[in-house]
Amino acid sequence: GSRKFGHDVPVGVKQTTKRSDIGTIDATQRIHTLRIMSSMFEFSASQVAELVGRSFEGAKERVQVVEEIVRNSLDPRGLLLSLEDICIPTVTGKPSGRRLLSPMEWTTISKNIGSLFYLDVKNPTGKFALDMGKSNDRDVMKTLIRISNEGKVKQRVFQLGHCPCKLCAIGDSSQKGNNEAFRNEKLDGMDITIDGDWSLPSAGTVSFDFVQHIDAAESRSAPIPDGQARSILSGLEGVAELDRRLRALKDVARRWRFTSHQAFQFVRLFDGNDCYREEAAVSIFRRIVDGRAQAVVYELFETSKRSSLFRRLGPLNCLFFEKADASYNFDLSIRDEHCATHSLVLLAVKEKGENWDEEKLDGIEFDLPSTWIKSVPYKGKLEFNYVSEYTLKQENRLGVADGKL
Repeated sequence: GSRKFGHDVPVGVKQTTKRSDIGTIDATQRIHTLRIMSSMFEFSASQVAELVGRSFEGAKERVQVVEEIVRNSLDPRGLLLSLEDICIPTVTGKPSGRRLLSPMEWTTISKNIGSLFYLDVKNPTGKFALDMGKSNDRDVMKTLIRISNEGKVKQRVFQLGHCPCKLCAIGDSSQKGNNEAFRNEKLDGMDITIDGDWSLPSAGTVSFDFVQHIDAAESRSAPIPDGQARSILSGLEGVAELDRRLRALKDVARRWRFTSHQAFQFVRLFDGNDCYREEAAVSIFRRIVDGRAQAVVYELFETSKRSSLFRRLGPLNCLFFEKADASYNFDLSIRDEHCATHSLVLLAVKEKGENWDEEKLDGIEFDLPSTWIKSVPYKGKLEFNYVSEYTLKQENRLGVADGKL
């Protein structure tokens, strides 16, 4: 569980702050006391301003303590962003007009905490490469493990696809059937599995994709109002540098959720650069709340780029059953790709027409056998095209029209 006992400082701690008990001990003891407190309790930005601003006059000590509190926060990036312009309160509780941190001090802390500053705990979905020999990267790894563990107890939104297996029935979209948010994990290029039995190595680079768990309550959250979305879109269009534009979009996604139509427009801001467009789609994917996030993957990306998103986000999260037309490449030995295959087999049974086309297993052509309805093989590299019932109807209509000309 979390090392924190709650997301707010208990009444007793607040009362201690008001009595200024911390200010009566020497600086070394004050730093030590706040270090212990920040490891136990989660502080708000205003509480940090009150505790640190009144207790430390020296800039060096103040920066040291704020950095320690930020490092221990459940949301380091969120807390530091909130501290950027905050002022030290007076004894009456009103802002004094004196900043807790100067711009230079704030920048120093953001640089010192390194990768922790770029981890968004509210929207952590993305690709990571962490050096286990660096303390900041180790802290990021520990935070992501905590987020993944917390996600395991979330109530899933619905059964995944058409696959009849027990894991899909409970909404487990994980790559390996372990309900983890980690995918494609490697340590120094060697395949590993990050789960409850995994221990942090003391050295080496751990790389992986992370896909945040979403529960039923989150899926019903209100999206950003359309007017505000249009205003933000207009502002982002004015940011010429794509790297800055992507960072700005991630900050927007931290605060807001989106409809699939809104997400479509935000991702289109990166048309012309496939790498940035893919990153934009990944960063916004888990913030789409109308149940149609998959439409963004299918409608905005061609087959080659879609395959990359399937790999990063997981095919069970990306399959769009309303119109599943695409070319697919699955490794049947990988749990979620096996389940995605079974889903598309059963979808073909449900839909009219010949839906599977150009099937190959380990490079050998074959016709989809009826035995796959009950059981799909657990090994082999599968390639096929799926043509939906909707597309078949459209093609038939076009064929009739062409015949009359």
